[in-house]
Amino acid sequence: MADGSILLHDENIKYREEMTAHYQRIAQSPDQKDQLDKWGYQAVNSSFISGVGVFGDNLRIRFHNASVYEYYGFADRFDKMLMANSKGQFFNYYIRPTKRYKFLGKLEFPSGVPNVPQAKLSDEQMFQALEFKYLNDLVKQLNGQEIKYEEVQINGIPYHKYVIDKIQILRPISP
Repeated sequence: MADGSILLHDENIKYREEMTAHYQRIAQSPDQKDQLDKWGYQAVNSSFISGVGVFGDNLRIRFHNASVYEYYGFADRFDKMLMANSKGQFFNYYIRPTKRYKFLGKLEFPSGVPNVPQAKLSDEQMFQALEFKYLNDLVKQLNGQEIKYEEVQINGIPYHKYVIDKIQILRPISP
């Protein structure tokens, strides 16, 4: 569509093919996260979905175009969806094929909350940020223990290797 939103009911759309060249997850601004939380939604980083919430036995999904759909009896998928690397892919495989849903309308951010995302993140950027946060949190728990770092090759693949006490973290080095 002209505004960049995707019609969910258009079976001819080749969602992944059209998104692949410019595929980036959208990170909500702090104001958007707060507003989604007030509405009962968990903000997610996705190119497709802005928030997910449980309402009774049902799962509600708010998409970036502000459309809200309720999926009857899908509350048990909430945690699995939040853990999925790709919320949109999880939705397309496990939720979208159902006929047990209802369009609830548009849920626009109020005028004081900008409708512009904080950032568009590639997968690599998102995982680097998560990894940095994880390492940062881990370092805080270690109370000054030494972190050893080296670049290694395993089966011909280069890795960043972090060793903290007995914990070893390997991260592939991007080409």
